[in-house]
Amino acid sequence: MIILGWTGLVWVDNALYTWLGQPGSLMLNNGTKLNNAAFNGYQVTPTRSILRLTAGNMNINVTFLSPIEPSDLVLQSFPFSYIYFEASSHDENSHSVRVYQDITGEWLSNDVTNIMQWNTTAVQNTTTLYHEAQQLPFQFIEENDMAKDGVVYHVTNTGSGVTYQSGEDTILRSGFLNNGALPNTQETMNRAISEQGIGLVRSPDIMYATTTGNQTRRPYFFKYESGGVPTAIVDFMSDA
Repeated sequence: MIILGWTGLVWVDNALYTWLGQPGSLMLNNGTKLNNAAFNGYQVTPTRSILRLTAGNMNINVTFLSPIEPSDLVLQSFPFSYIYFEASSHDENSHSVRVYQDITGEWLSNDVTNIMQWNTTAVQNTTTLYHEAQQLPFQFIEENDMAKDGVVYHVTNTGSGVTYQSGEDTILRSGFLNNGALPNTQETMNRAISEQGIGLVRSPDIMYATTTGNQTRRPYFFKYESGGVPTAIVDFMSDA
């Protein structure tokens, strides 16, 4: 079984809701209850998948956007998608809303005993913050139709009220639900995928056999040679 860990949570006026995924066993304060946001429907287009939800007095739209850039092969090949979270009051009153999202190490491998390593980076002179995680190197190897040489990035733009953390998934989720924020810290110890909560790039991504030997091929987006993926991430987020 392939697990793709991806969880979204939201506070609305101190009531707690899940808007994406299954958060697992949590350690919540006494009397705290976690509800599922009401699912109202969805829409799928060539570039977007849109979820329509209700959490308390808030209408929520979550949009997953994969841009189409036919005039630019570099942008078209960049393996990132946007996620937009929009909330509006349906009773015309003001409400307090806090949003949480995480991804887990199953994005890298379906073998949860594999070891992964990660880092959190605030890109200098920008508003971009990202978590980066990868397995210990397995180049050009796959397991159960899943590549084992990918690097996963979870990216956001910083701003007032934006907090972050890397660590064990259920601890992070519980911390957000109990406190409404994260402590802006990262765990530095490498651990097994099954224990980690953190948000795919492969390079090189092709082994090409020729009469003179094997050659590797890199994706188009690596025209960003001087800055690599971090530079591409900043450009991508600046278009958000």
